[in-house]
Amino acid sequence: MSSHHTTPRIKQAVLSITALLLFSVLGASPALAKACKNVHIEVKNNTSAAIVITDLDYWDSESEKWRSEPVKNTLISKSRTWQINRNLERVNGQSVKVKVKYKYKYKKWNKLFKRWDWKTHRTSYTSSSKTCTRNAEYLVQLR
Repeated sequence: MSSHHTTPRIKQAVLSITALLLFSVLGASPALAKACKNVHIEVKNNTSAAIVITDLDYWDSESEKWRSEPVKNTLISKSRTWQINRNLERVNGQSVKVKVKYKYKYKKWNKLFKRWDWKTHRTSYTSSSKTCTRNAEYLVQLR
């Protein structure tokens, strides 16, 4: 009769220990935590004309590769600011250095047709590299 009452207690103890181990391993491991979540990316257009942001890429130093963060083409007027919050996927380590590359295009005077045309070749600006943490900010001013 005592073995009948002991079995549920053992099962309960095993389940409690298993839950505690899972919580401590998953909760405390910085490599498993998404370190680069809710990243604030902001571009201030300090150029002499409007620009169009065409793409964002970020350098994942842990994997040593550029990763794309697609964005909708967005017009930013002169002296205006564009901002977005994103999760930079696959950047998990707390000591991982990340830099952001902003790709954009601008209008250029077409001498042949005597009009302003959007330049087909995109220009880019790459931020400095810094540790990407939750709620990190990457702020740039394009000149």
